[in-house]
Amino acid sequence: MRAATALLAVAVLLTSCQRATDTNAPAKDKATTTTTTTTAPATAQPPAKAPAPPPPLEVAAWLNSQPLTLEGLKGKVVVLDFWAIFCGPCRKLVPHLNQLHATHKAEGLVVIGVTEDRKADVEKFAQDRKLTYPLALDTLVDSEGQTHNSYRVVAIPTVFLIGRDGNVAWTGPGERLTDEMVLAELAKK
Repeated sequence: MRAATALLAVAVLLTSCQRATDTNAPAKDKATTTTTTTTAPATAQPPAKAPAPPPPLEVAAWLNSQPLTLEGLKGKVVVLDFWAIFCGPCRKLVPHLNQLHATHKAEGLVVIGVTEDRKADVEKFAQDRKLTYPLALDTLVDSEGQTHNSYRVVAIPTVFLIGRDGNVAWTGPGERLTDEMVLAELAKK
């Protein structure tokens, strides 16, 4: 019985890390049972969301880097990846982010992985996978990451793409981040 309970708990953890919400996708109200038709012009666009600067990074320690601030990274494109070692989709995304960082670092790309995992575990994980991009160990407050909370991360991997202007250009599940999105931000001067 204990083995079955433990197995169920692991299955829930692994599947829950895959459920990030794409904040750029339109909201769907599942409670609505009726549909309303409006006659808007075909060229009508939803109102543009004003660019917003992200919260600061409040982390306990850094690996592969000196301490970084988003203010200090203005003028660069930042991919901020919230991840964890136990998360299968996160582990799948890490090699791609490592390659993206290596390929576009000279063009002004900075990839930062933010995790709540223990430092020793992250060091081993980074060494085993030859990670070269900065890793931020989130400051834990009551066993929850302060930066995770300020970014309202409810599922991982969640990625924030921050443009050269210091504002969030896109956020969503890590697997939806495309090279084209990153290259488009890098092309902006």
